[in-house]
Amino acid sequence: MTSQPGWHPDPLGRFDHRFFDGSRWTADVAVDGVRRVDPLGIAPSHTRQPRRRRRIVMGVVVVAVVALAIPIGLLWSAVSKFARPVAHEATVTECVWIAGTVAVTAAVENQSTERASFTVFVEVTGPMLDRTVRSVTISIDRVAAGSTGTNSATFPSSIDEIRCRIVAVGGPLPFGVDVGPVGVQG
Repeated sequence: MTSQPGWHPDPLGRFDHRFFDGSRWTADVAVDGVRRVDPLGIAPSHTRQPRRRRRIVMGVVVVAVVALAIPIGLLWSAVSKFARPVAHEATVTECVWIAGTVAVTAAVENQSTERASFTVFVEVTGPMLDRTVRSVTISIDRVAAGSTGTNSATFPSSIDEIRCRIVAVGGPLPFGVDVGPVGVQG
């Protein structure tokens, strides 16, 4: 308990400040610097939440909303960049089988005016009923405006007659997570 006479935060929580006369709390109170008299005296009241506590609760609510909005905004931005890549032209420049290994190389020409990253989804098919042997995801990062970037992927395969085709091209993988060509135009 406070022992010094003077204005102190209201221990009853009904006002900003309450006067302590050195031995007891008085009905003299203040709200936003304006002095008043507490009509209820110094009896505790449970009907009104303290101003300070309300301000703290509101602060916590604001922080929580901002804390949730930032990750949601970042997620939305990452997914949007993935689903709507900048203007480009993509091709498979190599699709070969050599001694049990398939090598696939993709090239993307960045036709925009800004540096961009791309994800190329390639389907590798074999001769029997044109069945899919493997789907390959190739990331091509930081391609300058007007330039072409390339990257390759390899995997083991016993099927030596293969064909490769681009299924879709997206922007950079959201947070590096390969979600496949979901939501990307083919």
